[in-house]
Parts: sequence; structure tokens; C-alpha cells
Amino acid sequence: MPGPDELKTIARRVIGDLSRERPVRVDLTSEDFDRLVERMKGFTELEAERAITRTVLREGALTRSGLEAMVEIKKELLQKDGLLEYIAPEENLAEVGGFRTLKD
Repeated sequence: MPGPDELKTIARRVIGDLSRERPVRVDLTSEDFDRLVERMKGFTELEAERAITRTVLREGALTRSGLEAMVEIKKELLQKDGLLEYIAPEENLAEVGGFRTLKD
């Protein structure tokens, strides 16, 4: 799996490639870009390329809404396999998988 630096390189490369075909507006701060990369963790190189491409083509730009798009794409990939379920990091992990009862 590509690490954060590799994912950044992939994202920049895909944006550059898409920019050659049509203008691509990137409206992300460096912190937002880091969050985007964080949400791409666990993607293979090909999945990361497809996710960025899909997000840019769907919205015509790469904006903060692309952060949520990455989460949705990750959920779709996991559901397709059917083995894992995606839990957003913002969710309370104490509520996941019966942890509350496990403590008891």
C-alpha cells in the first residue's frame, strides 16, 4: 500500500494529467489536501488514481466536498468485498462492535 507521501504524489500526478485535458480547479488548503490523503490511506495505487479521477470528474474540481467523496468511495470498495465495514474516524469507537458490552 502506498504511504502518505506516495498518495500525495499520486494525487498531484492525476490532477496534472487531468489538467492537460481540461482545466481542473483545486480549491484545497494544504491542510485539506493532507486530510484528502489521510482519507485515501488503504487504497492501492490504482484505487487512489481512480478515486481522485472520479472525484474531479464528478465535481469538475477538487474541493472540500472531495474529502467526503473519498470516504464514500472507500465505503463502496469495502462493501463490494463484503468483508469489512468502514467506520469514519469521527464516529465514537466506543459504540462500534459492542465495545460497551465488552467492557461490562
